Amino acid sequence: EFINGTIVSFDGVADSHCVPLFYTSNVFPPPSIDIVNSLGDLSYWTQKTVPEELRDVGFRTIKAFGAKSRFFHCEFFRLNEDKEGLGQKGDYVALEVNMRPAGGYTPDLINYANSVDCYQIWADMVCYDELRHEKLDLPHHYCVYAGRRDCHTYKHSHEEILARYGRQM
Repeated sequence: EFINGTIVSFDGVADSHCVPLFYTSNVFPPPSIDIVNSLGDLSYWTQKTVPEELRDVGFRTIKAFGAKSRFFHCEFFRLNEDKEGLGQKGDYVALEVNMRPAGGYTPDLINYANSVDCYQIWADMVCYDELRHEKLDLPHHYCVYAGRRDCHTYKHSHEEILARYGRQM
């Protein structure tokens, strides 16, 4: 059944008590199925802050799945409209739960956006079950991924984009 919602993630590292030592969130506005079916371009971003409702749902999900001492990558629909039997507009509905880091370049986006090293956080969890080498109170930023497909012709070439924006990328 089709769910009209925006996909958001809850990503991080949990300690041995299923409590996230670190967490963040990404927003995936174009539905993945549309990208695959239409050969569309993928774009998504890391949120500067995690909405409180998503934080609460994420913490409960990690606890319910017994995600001890590991990375996690949970995906939810944030409903774009009321859906009978599921919830009201703005509610979070579970899509999938993965006991691994998010894929692709996402860990790099997470590191930049949160001024952290998520692999150091994981290493601290493995060795100490707590954070010892990372500070979570450093500046947070938005970080965006925008991918292009070789099969499309774009207005600006890869080289033109690098020439103009390379220092900011």
